[in-house]
Amino acid sequence: MNEVCHSRESGNPFSLDPGSSPGSVRRGNTKTPRRLIYLDYNATSPLRPEALEAMKPFFTEEFGNPSSFHQQGQKARYALENARERLLELLGKRSGRLVFTSSATEANNLAISGFALKNKSRAGHFVCSAIEHPSVLRPLELLREQGMKVTVVGPNQEGIVSVESMMRAAASDTLLVSLMAANNETGTLEPVHELAQALKKTGAKFHVDAVQVFGRMKYDFSGLAADCITLSAHKIGGPKGVGALWFGEGVQLTPLLSGGHHEGNLRAGTENVPAIIGFVKAAEMAFCALEKEEARLRALCDKLAAKILSLIPEAYINGSRASYCLPNTLNVSFPGLLSESLLILLDSKGIAASSGAACTSGALEVSHVLRAMNLPEERLRSAVRFSLGPGTRDEDIEYLAQNLPGWVRQLRQ
Repeated sequence: MNEVCHSRESGNPFSLDPGSSPGSVRRGNTKTPRRLIYLDYNATSPLRPEALEAMKPFFTEEFGNPSSFHQQGQKARYALENARERLLELLGKRSGRLVFTSSATEANNLAISGFALKNKSRAGHFVCSAIEHPSVLRPLELLREQGMKVTVVGPNQEGIVSVESMMRAAASDTLLVSLMAANNETGTLEPVHELAQALKKTGAKFHVDAVQVFGRMKYDFSGLAADCITLSAHKIGGPKGVGALWFGEGVQLTPLLSGGHHEGNLRAGTENVPAIIGFVKAAEMAFCALEKEEARLRALCDKLAAKILSLIPEAYINGSRASYCLPNTLNVSFPGLLSESLLILLDSKGIAASSGAACTSGALEVSHVLRAMNLPEERLRSAVRFSLGPGTRDEDIEYLAQNLPGWVRQLRQ
């Protein structure tokens, strides 16, 4: 991997305006941010410059369809298969198959619905946690509506779903169990390695949504005895519109899209070669800086958490800031105000954060993850998620920590 690991001597490639500082400047009667302080990396991240450069030739001179027989097509096929092999290397999987999809949402749907369709002759049972992404929960809801048994297991108040509770839910007819590696809202890591080992005794297959951990922290994927693993590009500086599903040799899936023999007959449709190339290049760059970046982000996140708790009365950390969490994620409740109000104020100050909840018809909904953790209502409605990334600087955290107490007081009044 060393050939792709190189340092950039000046500027931060993720900074929207490298030369400016946090805060705002007055132009006439309007204050406009000098530089966006982006703290919503769990939602998406800016495209890495290296990924963009790697993608460019496949929009122009190397534009061939990888299913075409001629040289132009075969060049695209060669690049596609090289990218697939490279991603398998980074994932640490020497066997099994990797299918490129349009997103992690599609990959989750393929893992669940594709597995259910392949096993529709078996009266099966499915198990998942209550904190899963909607792209896991909704397909399972549809299976329940079709008459299949689905059990949803809740977490404790720190957002951890225990192996014991998942195993109690599993039965002799359980076909598939799904548990995410880390929650996108609270950052809590889940015990997927331990659950994978426990499930070996049952015969049930195990699906892991690993979107938030892949390329974010050192993680033992090679030792993870899962049967299906979902990945995404745009969380790690790759392009939007591409994801992947790895699955082991013992897993059979029915394709959700029909009309072609692409991706080993598992996903009809011409592969998005530029996006796939960008995905793999972004993953390479993320893995190059993994150890140092993980330590840097954990230190910044811990610093922000400590300052919030010391300066803002009644603030609560949702989830855990112990070592068993993502290095970049901090979910905080500020009782006495609404998260929507704080997010609007932060946005006006040039700070992008999130509630971590879905937006429906322009209104923020209470997080299903925090509700599953049985938190008090005032904490549910005042929760804000800060998720850091490669462009986050120490001065960004200082600026937020210094000003947030005053902004919270202002909103509470």
